[in-house]
Amino acid sequence: MRVLMTLDGIDVGGTETHVLSLAEEMINKGIGIVIISRGGSLLQSFSRLQCPIYQVPFPTLFQFQRIYRRSYVKKSNKLS
Repeated sequence: MRVLMTLDGIDVGGTETHVLSLAEEMINKGIGIVIISRGGSLLQSFSRLQCPIYQVPFPTLFQFQRIYRRSYVKKSNKLS
């Protein structure tokens, strides 16, 4: 079995440390893990798992809000 774990960032936080623990246990049970993330301060801890880690440029919350607002403004202009 292979599992893809996707996190927008791997900075210190509850979700990230939980995923790190899950990934470690799954690897110990012979499950193949691949991680996709923007990177972050826990990257070195995840690297110790010796599973593939791919860094992709997920948008930050600020970037996502800008994209959403632009989309909303376009929709609003169509209604008038």
